[in-house]
Amino acid sequence: MAQQFLNDNVLYAEQRSKINDNFTELYDKPGVPGPEGPMGPIGPIGPVGPQGPVGPRGSDGVSIHIHDGHYRQPGSVKPLPDLPTYADTAEGDGYLVDADTPAGQVDLYLHLIGGTDWYIIYGWSGVEGPEGPQGPIGPKGDDGGPVPAGGLPGQLVAKGVGGGEIWANPNTRFALNVQIQDTTNTWFKFASNTNPGIDEDNYISFHVASQYGDTPAYGELHINVKTKSDGTIETIIRWEYVEGINAADFKLAYAADGSVYELWARVTADYNSLVFDVESTSVYPISNNMRNNWTIYPGQTGVEIPTDIYILVDSVEPPTPEDLEDKINQKADKPRKFTFTILKDSWSSVAPYTQTIVLTGVLSTDDPLAGVVYSANHTEAIVEKAEWGKIDDIETFNDYIIVTCFSATPTLDLNGRMDVIR
Repeated sequence: MAQQFLNDNVLYAEQRSKINDNFTELYDKPGVPGPEGPMGPIGPIGPVGPQGPVGPRGSDGVSIHIHDGHYRQPGSVKPLPDLPTYADTAEGDGYLVDADTPAGQVDLYLHLIGGTDWYIIYGWSGVEGPEGPQGPIGPKGDDGGPVPAGGLPGQLVAKGVGGGEIWANPNTRFALNVQIQDTTNTWFKFASNTNPGIDEDNYISFHVASQYGDTPAYGELHINVKTKSDGTIETIIRWEYVEGINAADFKLAYAADGSVYELWARVTADYNSLVFDVESTSVYPISNNMRNNWTIYPGQTGVEIPTDIYILVDSVEPPTPEDLEDKINQKADKPRKFTFTILKDSWSSVAPYTQTIVLTGVLSTDDPLAGVVYSANHTEAIVEKAEWGKIDDIETFNDYIIVTCFSATPTLDLNGRMDVIR
């Protein structure tokens, strides 16, 4: 009995150990993760970290020092001191230089930091001062009188540009504005080139737009002028991408000696405007910078073109697709066909035997391809082929040909044909 009890206790202990092991294995394994809980409150800011290393020190700036007085540009003969050489000046030095062209212009030459040659500001007008107080309002002017018969002359007015002439730099905009059209003063000079070099292309291009009515009018106007070394003049004034522009309202006028080229436009309706945007220009070197030869005129009044001293060139509209097709057809090589008859009794009496045949339209420069025109009868055609074999040469002249046989002549009349390519 006691032994049975002991055995039962041992068995119970073993079973209990297995149960505990099973529970331990079951509950030690991770379960399915639950939903994320809400974020806790933000903690306090931590202490500031140590300062990083100091960066390298920047270089000192150099102020501009404009020297007193005016100087002459290199190569000038003006009675002024010579501009010092770039190597003899310091960074930040500036000099006022009287330009030879245009007269009266003052340019600022600067020795910039790290530069290798002069930096030039053309047309320097000084440092702008503070704005002064507004002046008193002037008295009211008199009322204008009646408008004279025929209206008032048109006038060229620049948009955002003062009157007078200025260099035609790209992105410059100006306009021809006409309030009342004057039929006697319809033309306006809007650009000129007065210093073209020999064999130099002097070109300028504009985007032109008309601000009149609801019909769009615009285009790209391109001009190129050149005085060649032999004294001949080459000119181009043409349009691209044009819509609604009348090419007859734009002309190039130039002096016979090529010293002056001018561009003129006509405004043909009341309250009309032509707006010009300079798109590109030719350039030529002045000292160490560049400037173009063209001048525009934002302050001109309408006048007649002085045709007594100028030669006029009309602007040319771009060709239409039909024009291009016509030109292609005109230049295409097309054969021209001629027919003639060689008579058996019209040969010269001695060898080489020749026969002259009138053939209107043929040229001495033609290089013909000739052959016999056969009869419809087969038997006759065989004979004609044999007789044509006696023809040794056909030479073309203006409006006639000479046929040559070296040793024997055909014994019957032969109809011939000739094709030429020009």
